[in-house]
Amino acid sequence: MLYYSKEYNAAETTPFIDEDMVVVGAPAILKDKTRMPLSELGDRKLVVPWRPHIFRLVLEAAFISAGIPFTPNIEIDSLPCMKELAHCGDGFTILPPSSVFQEVESGRLACVPTSPEIKLTTVLGQTPGRQPSRAASIVDAELRKLAAELAPRTGWSMTV
Repeated sequence: MLYYSKEYNAAETTPFIDEDMVVVGAPAILKDKTRMPLSELGDRKLVVPWRPHIFRLVLEAAFISAGIPFTPNIEIDSLPCMKELAHCGDGFTILPPSSVFQEVESGRLACVPTSPEIKLTTVLGQTPGRQPSRAASIVDAELRKLAAELAPRTGWSMTV
């Protein structure tokens, strides 16, 4: 499984899961929010991964597309640290809901959709021109089954 990116054009890919990324923060800060416009995030402390992390590239593209300057305050490649900074109220991060669903369920973090939506697509990839092995086909079937089971809890939308 890979996050979709133009950089993977050497691999044959099949869309697998779509997620609408969410703004993640401390529950007390997000309690009255139902959506967070990207324009509001331009003025707030934003915690994001370093380039070339795919989350960072997707966020940059979304902000640029909306005509909003993308100026993160903290750049860090540790998902646990990003979540901890959001929990402590030291900023917001924008992540796929599957990466924070346990913390949101427990009340440690809160999340709201972005406006406009920011899509993150996961694809299944394989080497071009190569027939998948029986083992690869079994793994593919199991991934699809597991993803279908987890979709209601994680915010995933199955594309295939």
